[in-house]
Amino acid sequence: MPGVPSASCNYSDPRLGLRCDRPPTGNSKCSFHDPGSDSSTPMYRDLFQKLIDAKDGKWCGFKLPDDLRLEAHVFDFPIDARAANGPAP
Repeated sequence: MPGVPSASCNYSDPRLGLRCDRPPTGNSKCSFHDPGSDSSTPMYRDLFQKLIDAKDGKWCGFKLPDDLRLEAHVFDFPIDARAANGPAP
């Protein structure tokens, strides 16, 4: 319904059958899928760290920081980062 905010992010990638169920910010996408989000800010990095701490590895289609380095991190949960930093569908 027009004018009613969505209950979840409207990111989807039909090529991969992916949808995001995170709560949206002001523009119908969550902070990780919002093309206007600056992934280099401390706030974004804090949100991303909270995902890691919560063992949430659903990172499909995320805008990841260009300088993100995870080589030394050992993950004990699955990560799905298909289409991360890729073009929006």
